[in-house]
Amino acid sequence: MKCSATIWIDVWQKGQCSKNAVIERDGKSYCKIHDPKYIEAKHKKRQAKYAANDCTKCGFHFYYASYQYCPLCGTKRTKLRG
Repeated sequence: MKCSATIWIDVWQKGQCSKNAVIERDGKSYCKIHDPKYIEAKHKKRQAKYAANDCTKCGFHFYYASYQYCPLCGTKRTKLRG
């Protein structure tokens, strides 16, 4: 049985994933990469890494490593590396 996820084949075409299904969720079969629970866990991990670089007081995201203080509230940056 193949994975039921729809993926981009190239710029213009979509198609069905050609990997073998190993997990079944809500009546659909998925490979490990397209499993909705796996995608959700990966997204939460990515968001946590992104939020770790925010100002602790106001939530401003430090886009550049050169910021030592928050430009909005003036709080000293706790994490100095990007």
